[in-house]
Amino acid sequence: MRGRPKNIKRSATLAVAMIMIAGGATAAQNAPTRPVFVDGQAQIVPGFQDSTQWIREELWVEAEF
Repeated sequence: MRGRPKNIKRSATLAVAMIMIAGGATAAQNAPTRPVFVDGQAQIVPGFQDSTQWIREELWVEAEF
């Protein structure tokens, strides 16, 4: 039974690592998507590529001109 504590320790370490990885993925998914500008030009933002997730609304504005 000498090898058993090492296996338990290894399993616990693996479980903690998996939780940390999963938590990191969740944090990355919850991070707000922001526009990116390089040299004054807007860049493609991967978070905006899925058009099914876009919010679409109609807006009517009265203007005198």
